[in-house]
Amino acid sequence: MSKKAKNNLLNFLLIVIFIIFILLSKKLYFITKDTHEINEITKKTTLKLSNNDSVEVGDFKSANSIKTDYKTLKSQNNDFQGWLIWGDNSINQPILKNPTTDFYLRRDFNKNNNDQGAIFIPSYQTFNDQNTNIYGHYIYADPNGMLTPLERLRNSANYETMKYFYVVNDRTIDKYVVASVINYDTYFNQQNIEAKGKDFDPKEWKEYIDLVNGQSIVRTDVPITENGKYVTITTCVRNEKDLRTIVVGKLLDSTEVS
Repeated sequence: MSKKAKNNLLNFLLIVIFIIFILLSKKLYFITKDTHEINEITKKTTLKLSNNDSVEVGDFKSANSIKTDYKTLKSQNNDFQGWLIWGDNSINQPILKNPTTDFYLRRDFNKNNNDQGAIFIPSYQTFNDQNTNIYGHYIYADPNGMLTPLERLRNSANYETMKYFYVVNDRTIDKYVVASVINYDTYFNQQNIEAKGKDFDPKEWKEYIDLVNGQSIVRTDVPITENGKYVTITTCVRNEKDLRTIVVGKLLDSTEVS
């Protein structure tokens, strides 16, 4: 190869490296920007607790405080439905619902574009349904972002510290126990667990129970029964585009916010 050809090749490679550097820098900028914006929103939308380590019903502040915080967030965004709070306080996020189900897939609480999105339920569901689906992203850049902490539930050693979670609104504090943790493959699986919602007929219940009990990767000893009430939470798995972590919670008790 001639000296001129070598120089041309070197210049071409330098240009390619420069373009890759610019693209990666741009991507890193937007990831950092999105993370910062979400963290600022989280500070303003988190439900304040008396104990931030191991959450119990008694750790929720007064009814007036819950109702005031709920009213404040509802006035800021009418799609606000309440909070999802994990028992170890690793998750403390608002739950949203828009007439367009996937509206918050790439939008934050303020309805601004953000790849980290928000936690949401489908447009056709409420928490009065027998099974309510909740969705949210796994955040690569933030181990505490959105539903990322649920990754730890894939390790059975973490079950005891993460077995309870709460859905809170201005009327009730609903306590759930994790009944099943599922490593769900959207490519190979023909029956879509996370799409099942509202009330089941007997045939659907049998299918649901068989799916949930048969695919749990963590032994919980919490029975899935036809007379139970459930929340099914779905998020992504790191570096696995077709896999989902699905956590099924069974309602234990409901405390009225009075």
